[in-house]
Amino acid sequence: MDTTLLIITAVLMMVLGSIYVAGRERNKRKVLAFKAAATLAADMLAVIAALQEKTVSVWFVAVGIFLYACADILLEIKFIWGILCFGVGHVWMIAGIGLQGISAGASVLIFVLLYGIAFFVFRPYFGRLKQLKMPGLIYAALLCMMSAAAWGAAITAGTMWSWARAVGSLCFVISDGIIGWTFIHRSRTRCSGAILMILYYLAVYLLGAAGL
Repeated sequence: MDTTLLIITAVLMMVLGSIYVAGRERNKRKVLAFKAAATLAADMLAVIAALQEKTVSVWFVAVGIFLYACADILLEIKFIWGILCFGVGHVWMIAGIGLQGISAGASVLIFVLLYGIAFFVFRPYFGRLKQLKMPGLIYAALLCMMSAAAWGAAITAGTMWSWARAVGSLCFVISDGIIGWTFIHRSRTRCSGAILMILYYLAVYLLGAAGL
């Protein structure tokens, strides 16, 4: 584990993410590159891990995080494109984590718990989603599957970084939950936006760093 690399990446992500958060109120599209660049910094950790380990599973994780970076931009251009790209990224992440070995029983239970909570919270607002209802349900399933796989892998491996990745996956679920809530209620504030970005960048950082 290269501690210096982890620290440099964390600082770089904080700087790039802060530039995006500070500038999006004035001109969101001008600072979109900083949003994606922060995610790509986390992806570099996964790429370095893949080059070191030379395993397919870690490359799958690297591809998944790269797709997250693409989705960062697409989400702000056309929301549904961003959802689709994030969803495909989750599929790659699920495959990568799954190849590393997971506890199937624990993963299923955690998926049911996460998806059940999400369904319970957002069910009263399905009518507001209209044509986004079905894509939203499918996306939520993929997101919860990704997190469930990460927790199942942590239970199997039991290493510090496997547990850290599991925590990161849960941060992803919470950050996307905030996105869904603010999208439905049209109530996004600077505070909720900042919390969302902190959780999201922490998520991709831990997902990328877990392979080192």
